[in-house]
Amino acid sequence: MLVRKNYFQSTFSQAALVLVTTMSAGCTSTTTVGDGQSTVTMQTSLATSEVNAPMMAKGNAPQVVTFSSLVVTSVRVFVKDIKMHSDVDSLGKDDHSGSVKTGPFVLEFDSTGTHVVTTATIPQGTYDRIKFEIHKPGKSDAADLAVLTQFPEFNGGNENYTVVITGYTLSNSVRTDFVSRSHKTYNLTLNFEDNGFNDKNSITLGANAASILAFEFDPRILFHMSGGMSGMLIDPRDTRHMDDIDSDGNLGLAIRIVLK
Repeated sequence: MLVRKNYFQSTFSQAALVLVTTMSAGCTSTTTVGDGQSTVTMQTSLATSEVNAPMMAKGNAPQVVTFSSLVVTSVRVFVKDIKMHSDVDSLGKDDHSGSVKTGPFVLEFDSTGTHVVTTATIPQGTYDRIKFEIHKPGKSDAADLAVLTQFPEFNGGNENYTVVITGYTLSNSVRTDFVSRSHKTYNLTLNFEDNGFNDKNSITLGANAASILAFEFDPRILFHMSGGMSGMLIDPRDTRHMDDIDSDGNLGLAIRIVLK
């Protein structure tokens, strides 16, 4: 199981997962929530599409990639069983938990805007982490096969994939399309963070309150070798970089959960 504690501990392959919790004060909602329950709506969005290669100072080693920028048009991640948890003590025993969505499904991030994934009711209270699986669809699992029917790009003949990223590179206005895929699976346990990428010990969801769980993917982090917003880029057209995408921890360290 991979546990991420700090955003900048990554070496590459960052997707950004943002938890935005907006309490219902000052707005109205038509959702009816029972006593002791809180409503969570899960959404996905792409933070930005374009990733620019850094400008090189005189005397610096040249950038190894041959393009000036790349544009991500779509990111899809095959996941399973998203659940929020809270510890009752330091031993890690759950005080309470809430399932946001069960079973296999796909998180979609693209330039068309925000996608609503699901709305769920979970127990009110304080939560300190979220768990889910980046899931490789099974070849004989009925639930997985049903999702594959909707998203056939996760099947590559004899191989199923967990992550599919499409886009193109630009070099002197010449466009070259690419598709990057990963087949690795991870059981992820992620902490919540604030907008400055600092860890938060917990978040609190109130009774009869509505919150938004927004997953945000940032390709600027994904394609920088350093795992940050700048530095040397990785060429998604080069299949040798599948090792970077698939290395232990990269996909999990790419995901953050931010309380706004």
